[in-house]
Amino acid sequence: MVLKGGDGNKFEITRGPGIPNNTGLSQNTTKIIKFVQQIIERLVPLNGNTIKFFKQTDGNSCGYAMLANMLSYYDFLGHQENPDTIYREINFQRGHNQKEKKGRQKNLTSVDLNNYLQNKNFSITPIENINQLKEHLSRKNFSFLYMMFDENSGDHYTGVIFINGRYYLFDSLKDQPEPITEENLISRVQKNLDLKKAVGIAYKSKKMRVIKKESF
Repeated sequence: MVLKGGDGNKFEITRGPGIPNNTGLSQNTTKIIKFVQQIIERLVPLNGNTIKFFKQTDGNSCGYAMLANMLSYYDFLGHQENPDTIYREINFQRGHNQKEKKGRQKNLTSVDLNNYLQNKNFSITPIENINQLKEHLSRKNFSFLYMMFDENSGDHYTGVIFINGRYYLFDSLKDQPEPITEENLISRVQKNLDLKKAVGIAYKSKKMRVIKKESF
């Protein structure tokens, strides 16, 4: 099925082959093929809820997928975001005209990311050393942590959320969020800091509502 957006850009939505029962994932996989990136959208179980999770299939969309995954866990905005709408909004903020764009846009920069989150009323605290990180982790009241570097993938955005006593790593190269120990998280962040990559803690004052399964 080919659709045409309000800006004149065409995009295609196709239904994927489904996921085997033994994965614990939804039987339906929606593949969103749009003018910028290719994203697999899945409904996955997490901590007793079913959440929307975006998995990238290209090399330029991890930042947009990370933001969408963070915002899909919490009902921050009152509606569901996806990587494509986030991409459009960020590029609007940049002052770009999408109709004049050719090819794929590079992944978002840390400046783009901070500007986007601040426009959504998040407070951003850059992490500059491990002691600062440990202080934030001890309070466990942050919305999520984001980092640009992953030791297996080079420059790659991932996010971490603390959920009922456990940290979960949201990596759009994976099939679903995965638990991560605090020790492993600190080690990852230390590698980021050593490589001078972006690490930040995002806070939002508004009380967060977890999206339940019936929301889908």
